[in-house]
Amino acid sequence: MRRDLIKRLGNIAVADIMTTDVITIAPDATMEELVRLFKESDVEGIPVVVKEKYLVGMAYLRDLLQLYFIPKYSLSDPDRLYALMSVLAPNRPVRDFMDSEPVIVGPNASASHLAYLMMHNGVYRVPVVKKASVKVKGVAVKGELVGIVSISDMVPPIFEAVLGEG
Repeated sequence: MRRDLIKRLGNIAVADIMTTDVITIAPDATMEELVRLFKESDVEGIPVVVKEKYLVGMAYLRDLLQLYFIPKYSLSDPDRLYALMSVLAPNRPVRDFMDSEPVIVGPNASASHLAYLMMHNGVYRVPVVKKASVKVKGVAVKGELVGIVSISDMVPPIFEAVLGEG
């Protein structure tokens, strides 16, 4: 059954299940803007882009929550406390908080590969990028953002694979 599921998901391209209308934020946006965007958009991860379409990182809600709920013993470390206070400053840029090495996937990758990446890396929202040869001063571009897939986008293809439909 498991092999059959993986085989069926292997026949589904990420491009067929991704969302192309992606909410993004710029690396120079403030943490206050990021928090507001999380609240308004009801998503768990927001791609950080330059020039409106080139992925440079991801801002994850879980990382923000971890900052707020750090165990008390961590706060006794002055370096950790300083890092926490500086990141949580409302006017701090998102680039100081973002994950600059996010898990990414290409549009032609299979849904089974994407499922593996999500489970193996503990992320439930993965940006879909295609190669880009653009260079932006001071920023490592991961590729051109063409979509995003969340764990909820994976449910229909998994059900189809389990039920043998499609």
